Amino acid sequence: MYTSEGHQHYEGATGSPLHPIAPGGSGSHIGSVPPQGRRYQTETNSPFPAPNISGPPPFRDAGGQGVWVGSAILEKSVHPCKLGPHLDPLVRVPYGGIEYGHYGRYDLLPVTEDHEWVPASYGHIPQGRRPVDGGYEESGERLHHAIAVIDGISVPGKTAPHLEGALVAFGNVEARVEEGYWIL
Repeated sequence: MYTSEGHQHYEGATGSPLHPIAPGGSGSHIGSVPPQGRRYQTETNSPFPAPNISGPPPFRDAGGQGVWVGSAILEKSVHPCKLGPHLDPLVRVPYGGIEYGHYGRYDLLPVTEDHEWVPASYGHIPQGRRPVDGGYEESGERLHHAIAVIDGISVPGKTAPHLEGALVAFGNVEARVEEGYWIL
C-alpha cells in the first residue's frame, strides 16, 4: 500500500537488524563520539574506502552483499543513506518517494562498538539518547540514521520527528516504516 505522499508503507514491521552493533549496549561511549560520528568523506567516482577505513559491513542486502551507513551530500541538503559498492550508483537515498541513486560527494559512517541502535517509532528520539546527526533537510531540519527491516532485510535510511517514522531506500521506492525501526 502507498501513502498519499507516494511512499511505500509498511505497517508493523517486525524483526531486528541482522547485524546490530553493540547489542544491548549501554551507550556508555556516547561522550567519545562526535555528534555526527567519525566519518570518511569521499565521492562516487573514487574507489570505495578500504576495509581498514570502512570496517566490516554492518548489514547485508538480499543478495548477501555488504551494505554500509552513510550520508549523501546533495546540492542543498545532506541525507542519511545506504551504501553498497556493488550498487550503481553506490549511494542510495530515500528521497522524494523513490530510491534515489546519488552521484557525487558522500560520507561513509563506519558503525563501531561506540554506536548503539535503539528502538524507535513515529520519528521520536528515544528519551535520554543523543542520536548521531545524519544530515539535514533544505529547511534545516535535522535528520538521523535509522535501520528498518523490510522483507527480512535490514535497510539503512533516515528518521526525524518531522518524518514521523523511518524512510529507507528499498525496491526502487522510498519505503516508510512508522514503528519498529532503530535509530543510531
